[in-house]
Amino acid sequence: NIAATCLFVACKAEESLRKLESFIPVIVYYASKGNRKAPPGTAEFEKWRAVILRTEVVILQALCFDMVVEHPHVELIDLCDRLGLNRHLSHVAWNFVGDCMRLPLCLVHSPKAISCASVSLATRVSQSESRGGLVDDSWLDRVGADRAAVADVAQWLLEFYARETQSRMTRGVADNAAESAQTPMSSPGSAASPMSHIQPSPLPELK
Repeated sequence: NIAATCLFVACKAEESLRKLESFIPVIVYYASKGNRKAPPGTAEFEKWRAVILRTEVVILQALCFDMVVEHPHVELIDLCDRLGLNRHLSHVAWNFVGDCMRLPLCLVHSPKAISCASVSLATRVSQSESRGGLVDDSWLDRVGADRAAVADVAQWLLEFYARETQSRMTRGVADNAAESAQTPMSSPGSAASPMSHIQPSPLPELK
């Protein structure tokens, strides 16, 4: 219920409004994994409608009715122009900012800290790929960035990627196990470990 209401409130905050008549049936369908439906006018729909409207007030009170969230995309564009970044580096930094949207970073750090951390990580990735990039991080002082905040944002992202890598590895092992269960058993000693072909990618460290 809380998750559904948060999504409903987020649609309002981002001016991507959805009417409950179209919102609730989709929420119920996916929450029940396709086992239930709640078209308008049904008891199920009215139950969800009452819950969402009631919970919305609680969430807004917890947020002190502050619905303004600044995104880092405009800040990143200005930063790329100011630093004269090439197209490749700007594109990589933009991807990092996009991944920040999967974390609560916009509620914790400023757009400048997020955009600077994205550029910093993009530079490290580009240097490891021999694609150029900024020589050092002295530019952080030139743009007036909070180094501690930038480092914290970068750490959030690196930990997020580490979890995603581990999750993919786990799903890969499960898929391999399922496929092995459906194939004839091979002779002893001939089967390779399901982990043998999976190597986690090294993550850059932000100093």
